[in-house]
Amino acid sequence: MILADTRDDIWCDQWERCKRCLKRQKWAWAVDDDTWAKVVQGRWSLLCLECFDDLAAVVGVDYRRVLMALTFVGWMGNVASESQQPAAAIPLA
Repeated sequence: MILADTRDDIWCDQWERCKRCLKRQKWAWAVDDDTWAKVVQGRWSLLCLECFDDLAAVVGVDYRRVLMALTFVGWMGNVASESQQPAAAIPLA
């Protein structure tokens, strides 16, 4: 998905947060709908990559081959904001 530092207070209203651990999203990422459903099982609408990874391990889902995008946004911008550019993009395939 991710903590407490001075930037958390400054940026807290601008960042999307994981619905499970409530930490800021530092990675923008995506998996296909079937994989999401198997891992999340309808419990959360937004997860950080760390929480998703933990849950995937619990239910035995290897999602590495279906991870479609992975972009580090760090503290530079809000993953929900189209006006901010990602700090770095990592091609996955």
